[in-house]
Amino acid sequence: MVHARQVVIFMAKSRAQDLRQVLESFGGNVVFIDPAGPDAALRLASATGDVLLVGPEAPAGMSGMPGAVWLDLLNGINMRLPVVICGSIPESANGKNYRGLEVIPESEGVEGVVLRLRSTGILQPEVPRRIQTQVVDMDLGEMRVLLRKNGVLSVLCVNATKLRKLATRFGNDAFEDVVAEVRRTLLGMWGEPGSFRAEDLLCQRRDDSLVFYVVLQNARGRDLVPAPGTLERLGERLTSRLLGRLWRATGNPKGGLPSFVSLIPEIGTGHATTIHNPAVDCHDQIVQLLESAHELSRSQIARVRERQRELLMTLIKSDELIAPAYQAVFNMAGMDLSKIGSGSGLQVYKDWIYGFESLIRVKTAAFDQRIFADLVGHFDAKILRPDVLFALAHENHLALELDQSCMSHAIRGSAGLPGDLMVNILPRNLYQVEAVKEMTGSRKGIVLEVSESEEIGNYGKLSEVCAALRSMELKIAADDFGKGFSGLDRIVKMRPDIVKFDRSLIDGIDRDPARQAFLKSMLSAAKLVGAKVLAEGVERVEEAKFCQDNGVDLVQGYLFHRPQFRAEINRELAVTETASGPDQGSAVQGAA
Repeated sequence: MVHARQVVIFMAKSRAQDLRQVLESFGGNVVFIDPAGPDAALRLASATGDVLLVGPEAPAGMSGMPGAVWLDLLNGINMRLPVVICGSIPESANGKNYRGLEVIPESEGVEGVVLRLRSTGILQPEVPRRIQTQVVDMDLGEMRVLLRKNGVLSVLCVNATKLRKLATRFGNDAFEDVVAEVRRTLLGMWGEPGSFRAEDLLCQRRDDSLVFYVVLQNARGRDLVPAPGTLERLGERLTSRLLGRLWRATGNPKGGLPSFVSLIPEIGTGHATTIHNPAVDCHDQIVQLLESAHELSRSQIARVRERQRELLMTLIKSDELIAPAYQAVFNMAGMDLSKIGSGSGLQVYKDWIYGFESLIRVKTAAFDQRIFADLVGHFDAKILRPDVLFALAHENHLALELDQSCMSHAIRGSAGLPGDLMVNILPRNLYQVEAVKEMTGSRKGIVLEVSESEEIGNYGKLSEVCAALRSMELKIAADDFGKGFSGLDRIVKMRPDIVKFDRSLIDGIDRDPARQAFLKSMLSAAKLVGAKVLAEGVERVEEAKFCQDNGVDLVQGYLFHRPQFRAEINRELAVTETASGPDQGSAVQGAA
């Protein structure tokens, strides 16, 4: 039975939306008061119900109110309506007597609020969670029984069929790993606050292991039929949580996915409800119900893709959401490797700095404030590593635009950095000589790193372009040799100024004879075309020593310097900060 107890929420929409949806899914009768509304103060003062949920600080609509005054106001309301603060009481209010106000720390999240309201009987008591080890096959007979018994039946359809493209891109084993992770994630979400309930039935179609159904056992609200929009919000929340957990598993050694999986295709959740009609065959009703939910899931997949595209376009055109970090590149000749660890690599090897490579980063605070809560909740700034950004951009046909934006940010933000500036560029952008000239502007010492992520189909054209760029005093580097499409044939035809050896070739080279033999032969080939060799991703002293002993010209890696924003680098080098470009704050450390 659904409890018709009333919960009043008084906080910003961005914070209240998810909380409201979760509380409604557990039987709460929620009343939302928008603090930005013209009569917000009056509605708050006259609010009635069983509990009032608020934030710890006065909302924007009451700006200027000290924290202690806001809590005094809540204390007064608490005399007639229990008040629960979702978050920590401000330090400015310390020493006051607010023991009558219950506080749920922000770290406990929505789950903490649900548990508190369940314990007081405001929400439905928790149904004991079933321990489920596998997703069962769909049973139409059981669904017919439920429809006849309850008179109403609702289902959600989780459509993960787009995951099949992973088999082509990363191999069948990686595809199977991702599918297994989807099943584990769905089972883990079963009965969680904000997901589907413990008493709901999770099953899959017998003819398609990537289509899952959640058969809802009870209505989500006070009526038998879910209120308009209730199942849509539940489906979007389910999609967001599922995709968020899968994306966070990428690039995470403990995430359950292969390290090379950098893309999670779209997943969509549809929904449908049917009312029992004795005049219609019950089996036909169930089949139509499932097909309707499946069809709607396809529409949501399209919406997920469009949101990703909107996200990418927002990042591409924003000066506030992405910023370049820079990692130092050092000359190896004459470096005293015994000094490693004796201080900051920038300071210890300041006289060996060759230049810096630009590495784009999503600005965590700005992104989470502007995008995460309102646009695509399954992404956060930590997920959007450079490899993920470009994988998404390729999928959404925006790789060239993202590449151009990163290059522009890198050049604009590099003022004051010593030495050459190394920036990545896709081959198709490299061909646009005039556009490259405009982007590089008056910045001297630019090295264009031709990305390995695209195959070069016309080496004759590439040779012409490289000659034109060199006439503009731009250098060319072959990026990530030994990875992607980058091979010896490419080096011979490009004749770059620098060949960058990928981390996969350098990792453990001091104890791997096969890698050593390969490096030595490639060093000889690079010297024959007049190119310097850069060892990328060096993380151990032994790797650095082997590279130095065998004639590697340049070195880059965490052993010497982790990526930082320009302002931080200039402070370490005691360089006066110029007015060009924004001050980016602290760098997000990520894969170089």
